[in-house]
Amino acid sequence: MISSSEITFIIPCYNESHRLDVTRRKLGDLYAIHPDQPGIIFVNDGSTDDTESRLHDLCEHLQTLSPGIPFRTISYPNNKGKGWALYQGIQQCETPWCITLDADLATGPEEWRYWNEKGWIGEEDNKVYIGSREKGIQHRIVRYSWFRRSIGLAFNRLVRMYTRMPFDDTQCGFKCYPTAIARAAFENLNDYSFAHDVEVLMNIHHNHIPIVSLPVHWNETAGSKVNVFRDGFQMFRTIRGLRSKS
Repeated sequence: MISSSEITFIIPCYNESHRLDVTRRKLGDLYAIHPDQPGIIFVNDGSTDDTESRLHDLCEHLQTLSPGIPFRTISYPNNKGKGWALYQGIQQCETPWCITLDADLATGPEEWRYWNEKGWIGEEDNKVYIGSREKGIQHRIVRYSWFRRSIGLAFNRLVRMYTRMPFDDTQCGFKCYPTAIARAAFENLNDYSFAHDVEVLMNIHHNHIPIVSLPVHWNETAGSKVNVFRDGFQMFRTIRGLRSKS
């Protein structure tokens, strides 16, 4: 098992002001019940709305609920992509493990407790754990629209074809890494946008580090930043360009 003091959550944010009320409520409820949850690094990825100020307010609110737990926000002026935001958070992480998750909390931070209670993760091993919505469907703990699942399955077929990796879901935001492995895997990526997950996992896979795919609770939320046509084309180009690394 991995203890909460050994973990830092890293949450990338870009123009998330419209849904930070929901994020604040979910995190507030969680830390009010479990004040010993891991600390959080929020990364403001060059937002042009008031995300940065609201994240600072959120950190102050969470600090009142969990006084001994570190909460902080990292900001920089220009939007550089989700992968870059995660990399900046990982660089600042001071715990042996880091868990990445999306700002919409489609999979919430409490998921690590579920994995711990199931005995699926351990502090002494040198493995990376990735959330799988497909496995979540098998466990009946995922709420997924037919359209979004279809897009995800089509993308995953391309990933498998071009990279030869066996994973049924590379794009779920909930991933648990030994911090040292994450730092090396995120360094010098070709693409720090929404397709970064594939290259990160390839870097880990090619270094013969075990990657374990685990079911997650996941609830689809509105307001996704991914544009199926614009970002889908860019993601396809990125994956095709990674073929030489596979």
